[in-house]
Amino acid sequence: MPRAAAPSAEARRSAASAAAAAARGMSASLVSGARYSGEWRGDMQEGWGVQAWPDGAKYEGAWRAGVAHGSGRFAHSNGDIYCGQWKDGKAAGSGEFRHADGTMYRGHWKSDEQHGFGREVWPDGSCYEGSYVQHMKHGPGHLVWLDGSHYEGNFVEDMYHGHGEFQWSDGRAYAGQWRRNAMEGKGVFRWPDGRMYTGGYSSGQKHGAGHFRLLDGTLLDARHSHGVLMDGLELLASAAGDWNEGRVTASPRYFRGCAM
Repeated sequence: MPRAAAPSAEARRSAASAAAAAARGMSASLVSGARYSGEWRGDMQEGWGVQAWPDGAKYEGAWRAGVAHGSGRFAHSNGDIYCGQWKDGKAAGSGEFRHADGTMYRGHWKSDEQHGFGREVWPDGSCYEGSYVQHMKHGPGHLVWLDGSHYEGNFVEDMYHGHGEFQWSDGRAYAGQWRRNAMEGKGVFRWPDGRMYTGGYSSGQKHGAGHFRLLDGTLLDARHSHGVLMDGLELLASAAGDWNEGRVTASPRYFRGCAM
């Protein structure tokens, strides 16, 4: 991927010669093969300008001391486009990144990474809105899937972690503690018809003491060991309804660098 770092000494000499030989704002070819047209300050790009690389990448926007700085648009050679704020040659501040495959992120950036609050939408319509740290979903956020299932709560390094609620498209829901995309700790699982389980979970499975609440309000104490019901099996078997909890859909991890 082409870089917008300060030109080498040789490239600077080439730029300086071009700048000295022509009026301010004239174009010049750099030793790297890139071609710059715009404003200069001494031997470095400064102000507004356009730089194109041999592979088809192109940056148009503000420059300072030879690197992108301020507002600008960078089109990658693979079709990805970033439009927004830059600082010292890196995406920083508010900006929008559109991938060639249709994935889009709009929000805050720091050092070429999604960082702060933002919104990301995938080609299938799934979307996430919330906090990012170093390009990963981290902190409070809301992730919605194409089928309508969604998770709202805390993320750590792109995973459900901490307190949060996951709701399936058929109305089933779990609210409680998570660890690395799995139900872990205390939680409440609700079925669409009103039945409920309250108790402990480990690695996504019921574990430890808990109780089921039936449609008529009856409470059944139960004890599980890593998903296996140890106490209360006969009573639960006689209760009507499907007790399946379903599979949790993990958070997507998608990122391509924004660096020039």
